[in-house]
Amino acid sequence: MYQSEFNPVTIEMQMTLSEEASLNHWAEISRYYFNAYAQEITKGEKIYIGHIKVFATVNESSYFKLSIFKPTIPAEVDIQGDAWTSKLSLLVNSFVYGIDEETTMKVLESVSEKMEKEFMVKTKFTLKPVHMHGHHHHEHDH
Repeated sequence: MYQSEFNPVTIEMQMTLSEEASLNHWAEISRYYFNAYAQEITKGEKIYIGHIKVFATVNESSYFKLSIFKPTIPAEVDIQGDAWTSKLSLLVNSFVYGIDEETTMKVLESVSEKMEKEFMVKTKFTLKPVHMHGHHHHEHDH
């Protein structure tokens, strides 16, 4: 399905490891995850990233922000604090030209499966409805 506009998609994610890891380690996992997501989501024709922004928090003093503007340029990450945690909450804003919510969710699912194999990280995500018509509510567990 060809779409001639940007379709912002907002997703709430939870990532879980079996033991606590440093915020830096989480940032590396997330960088790898969203670089893979950016490469995967732009595989089709006429698909362009507006931006992919991720905000991950442990608490008020420990969080990181991640941004991607091109699939060929690795994510920029800005880390604050140094908390250790086994569970991370992420808010993802994916602004990609020519991609709908369904495709976004499929790509997240496929990247999550790879991540679970490589990093033993479990991912859960929920789509946040951005527009008022057509309330979709998808929940996915890995």
